[in-house]
Amino acid sequence: MKRVTIADIAAETGMSVYAVSRTLSGKSGVSDSSRAYITEIAERMGYSSKSQPEMKPRVIRLVIPSLDLGAGEHYMNVVSGAERQARKMGVSLEIVTTNRLEDIPSDDCCGYILAGELETDDYSRIAKILSPLVALFYLPNGTQIDSIMFSDHEVGGQACQSLIEAGHKQLAVVRGCGTNFSSPSMQARVDGFRIEAEKHSDVLVQSLS
Repeated sequence: MKRVTIADIAAETGMSVYAVSRTLSGKSGVSDSSRAYITEIAERMGYSSKSQPEMKPRVIRLVIPSLDLGAGEHYMNVVSGAERQARKMGVSLEIVTTNRLEDIPSDDCCGYILAGELETDDYSRIAKILSPLVALFYLPNGTQIDSIMFSDHEVGGQACQSLIEAGHKQLAVVRGCGTNFSSPSMQARVDGFRIEAEKHSDVLVQSLS
């Protein structure tokens, strides 16, 4: 008979590997109802803890820069997406809010997601301490860190398209105080916005400061 594993029980219960592992090892961090359900299914499946290798919880740390919390809605979306994917993968997501590299725990972690810039721009040091690491923002050319970024041009176009679909015909690109519109990222967004608007002969785009 095939040995029943923690992964098998997680699949059967629909719970994460982390929750099953914590339950079967008698550790905290799982609700009473989930613990009872997992225990019942494990017994029914014939699970035995004997000779089972100890399974460490898989943890991914999502680092949110604390000085950039004004972009709250953006980071809420990042957290929501990360939590959704973590559940699918059976891993635990731990959120750390800080700007200091020294404040980020480096123990018992299988990977990091850096959602924004830290106080230090020593990326070689960051990559050495936080490994493996994926960044969700633009990095200097030549930086040896994997990154995932959206297309600024596409974002600008989608913003314009959303306004047009809502029935707006007179649109404006507002240049806020302190915004660097000469940066490649910002210019790409503006270009994407204007190109989408030009597809509609009845739409007017103004530039406001």
